Amino acid sequence: MQLCTVTETVFSNQVIQKIERPYGDIYLFESYVVSEVKEGIIFGSAEFIDTFTYLMDFYDGIKRQNHFVYICNRCHSFSVKLIEWLEFEFMSSFMVGFAIVDDRPMALKGAELEKRFVPCNFDLFEDLPSAVEWAVQTQAIAKPNF
Repeated sequence: MQLCTVTETVFSNQVIQKIERPYGDIYLFESYVVSEVKEGIIFGSAEFIDTFTYLMDFYDGIKRQNHFVYICNRCHSFSVKLIEWLEFEFMSSFMVGFAIVDDRPMALKGAELEKRFVPCNFDLFEDLPSAVEWAVQTQAIAKPNF
């Protein structure tokens, strides 16, 4: 079964902003992000820094009290340079969660390895609605009490 893109789901009308980049599309929501990397891309630190720059601008960087959850919706097959994740320990200051959506058994095994490199809450899902539900719950728990 082919995974759905954001535009094919009930979440499409909740997108605040869509960013189109050469390596994929980034959908910005109130408290979470959904990225969809294009088929065949090798996603490394350059792509992540580019993405993160947009996210910091949109979510107002360190001024924002409620940090975001990042969902990687793997509706296309691509590669990740895992060793480059080691450069991103600082992400835990801005992200309260990271989720991967993929329903292919081999991809899920690879995601288990990725989990070791991500410096915040991490979970795997086989569908986007489950990941979004987790993102909203994770965000709610992470909100500071004022």
